[in-house]
Amino acid sequence: MRKTATALLLVLCLLLSGCTNWLDGSYSSVNPHLERDHEDSDQSLAVSTYQELLTVLVDLVESGAESALINVARMNQDSVIRNMERAVEYTTQIYPIGAYAVERIEYEQGTSGGQSALAVTVKYNHNRGEINKIKQASGMNQANEIITDVLQSFEPRIVIRVRQYRETDLVQLVSDYADENPDVVMELPQITVNMYPESGEDRVLELVFAYQSSRESLRSMQSRVHPLFTSAELYVAGNDSEHDKFAQLYSFLMERNQYTVETSITPTYSLLVHGVGDSKAFAVVYAAMCRRAGLECMVIPGTWEGEPLFWNLICDGGIYYHVDLLRCNLGGSFQELTDVDMEGYVWDYSAYPASVAPDPPPTEPPTEPPTEPPTEPPTEPPTEPPTEPPTEPPTEPPTEPPTEPPTEPPTEPPTEPPTEPPTEPPTEPPTEPPTEPPTEPPTEPPTEPPTEPPTEPPTEPPTEPDPTEPDPTEPTGNTETTEPDPTDPTSPMGKPEPTDPENPTGPEA
Repeated sequence: MRKTATALLLVLCLLLSGCTNWLDGSYSSVNPHLERDHEDSDQSLAVSTYQELLTVLVDLVESGAESALINVARMNQDSVIRNMERAVEYTTQIYPIGAYAVERIEYEQGTSGGQSALAVTVKYNHNRGEINKIKQASGMNQANEIITDVLQSFEPRIVIRVRQYRETDLVQLVSDYADENPDVVMELPQITVNMYPESGEDRVLELVFAYQSSRESLRSMQSRVHPLFTSAELYVAGNDSEHDKFAQLYSFLMERNQYTVETSITPTYSLLVHGVGDSKAFAVVYAAMCRRAGLECMVIPGTWEGEPLFWNLICDGGIYYHVDLLRCNLGGSFQELTDVDMEGYVWDYSAYPASVAPDPPPTEPPTEPPTEPPTEPPTEPPTEPPTEPPTEPPTEPPTEPPTEPPTEPPTEPPTEPPTEPPTEPPTEPPTEPPTEPPTEPPTEPPTEPPTEPPTEPPTEPPTEPDPTEPDPTEPTGNTETTEPDPTDPTSPMGKPEPTDPENPTGPEA
């Protein structure tokens, strides 16, 4: 470290010195310089080993120095030229900054002040200012971040020194970033990648971006496009349904313009502002809007009926579906398709998740509602009511009560029984006649007077009156009307009503 600092100090002294004759021989260096004291001009870089000589050359290149005088008096003179050749080869071909910046290094051995020395001259492809602008990255992840920052600012060139480089397709890296970030990358540039050296872990990467649009135009496009992606994100912010978000973003994009399918060098800007874009522009912009809304959405490159086509693959509710925005636009609505629906489409099936319609959801919901509601309501009402009422009433009550009461009671009960019998028969026949009248009336007629008047007494009294008794309707010899005596047995009011149809005068007549 101490030697390196000393070497740098000596190099600067040589560069700023007024020395024009470094060696006693014929070598001379003519470069811009500042006048210094004679004491400074006598100073030189002294090395004794190959490693020290290599360090001096590397320091010269990193500082951008164009010439130096190296004292090699303490080095084995037989190995000075051989060591110098090795050091120059490493500095210009293996050392990353030297491989990038140095065109060639020239040297000549001679003497200076009576001591062996090397006069060195460095020719550069890139000047000191360009060397100082080289970005430093410890690995490829940090290098990728530097590259993406450059793409967002539309800079034409970037140089990065990566100390732990791993093989990477940088052109594909830039293309993928442009597809994933259409809100910031307005144009995909033509990319030229140079590496210094072409092998090894420690390399300098030079990326040159060639844009067809000016930097000012690209920045203006970016300022108009970026707010639209923010609006799309806010458009679905209040919805928790993934399916609704996918459908709403489709509407947000497709309802903006009457689109014309054409290819543009500024796909995002042309699609959203002018309504011009191809299938890739639609798929890339829609996927970016979905990702900003927290949805999983990919872009699939493929063909449809042999023609190149891009479409999306979304994850809706854990199921992957294909979404072809141009096809949806022709159909007039948002459509999710599975692999079996993609007839005519060809893509790398192994690179993307399979899209298979879920079997359980379509089968279970239709089976459960029809089975359970129809089974229980129809089964319970028909089972219970028909079991008890149809079994008992049809067995006994319908055999005898429906035959006699419906035929005879409607004939006469409305004329005579309304005085006394209607008080009791209407209350008891609905409860007990279905159980006892069919069994007891045939065995004990005298004991159940209330059951007989509605059934048989109305049939006989009107048809077969007793001739021995006076008719209350015929007038007697006495024209004077007298009220019948209820206590007189000969009076109609005192005569009991017959209870037996075969003996109208009573049970003992």
